[in-house]
Amino acid sequence: MFITEEVDDDVGMYGVNMFKNGKKMIVAVDDLFPCKNDSVAFARSNGAELWVLLLEKMWAKLHGCYDRIAGGLEYETIRDLTGAPGYFFSGIDDDTFERIYQFDQMNYVMGCSMSDQYDVASAEAQGIVPGHAYTLLTAKTVSDKNGKDHRLVKLRNPWGSGEWNGRWSDKSSEWTPELRRAVGFDGDRDDGIFWMDFDDF
Repeated sequence: MFITEEVDDDVGMYGVNMFKNGKKMIVAVDDLFPCKNDSVAFARSNGAELWVLLLEKMWAKLHGCYDRIAGGLEYETIRDLTGAPGYFFSGIDDDTFERIYQFDQMNYVMGCSMSDQYDVASAEAQGIVPGHAYTLLTAKTVSDKNGKDHRLVKLRNPWGSGEWNGRWSDKSSEWTPELRRAVGFDGDRDDGIFWMDFDDF
């Protein structure tokens, strides 16, 4: 996406390719960011990463202001950032897990969201944010120590923290060292990345 691939200390201008209504366009911004109380007002980077702030500013410019990018649907964002078609599936049916698994095998970028109609207290008690989007990273089927198969999905909260705390969550007793290795489970820290049983999903 980025046309400017290095930090520009002299001019402080950056360009990126984006797509609006299917039309490719170059969006350019400077490296001045809105701040509040001595910190960046909107997106936060993970350490000294500039690209996160730049991409959000470019996205806001494409849509007219930061307020217009405060919410939306994942597939529209994927389409506008990549130029690739984006698809939306509402609800879960018998084919959903297989569809997610196939899309994962084809390296599709996927997202999902929690309905804002869900009971807030119940969702928050489970570590899920109502009306919030998550990255859908992968889908796997694993067999537990009793030989029972479990369909799992791996999600990421874009906030970088806040995780599901039910079955197959980071600290769940379902995990064995063997299963952790089989799926590439990389620890139980609050990094926003978590596994979920598909039935709970």
